[in-house]
Amino acid sequence: ANVRDINLAFCGSECASVCNIMTYGLHAEWISRLLSGGVALPSEGEMRAECEVMKAWKRSWMPETSKRANLVMLHQTHYHDQLLRDMGEAPGRKGCLS
Repeated sequence: ANVRDINLAFCGSECASVCNIMTYGLHAEWISRLLSGGVALPSEGEMRAECEVMKAWKRSWMPETSKRANLVMLHQTHYHDQLLRDMGEAPGRKGCLS
């Protein structure tokens, strides 16, 4: 499908992670901040370019599967960190991972 409506948001849809409740909570917060003006979307061109980079990266090492696009389990921490950075939050760590 070729859907170009950037006013449409899905929370917790088509995302496979180890800790779904945290992922969905971050999705909800991110969407809330987007709708209230706290997060700005990049241009359509920037979004498309990032999608192409992500597709190339995933295809370079992930096995081919129909769910490869939504599989975040293997890089969940990076994904959560990116959502936090988008919201202007520091993705803090405890102990030796900080």
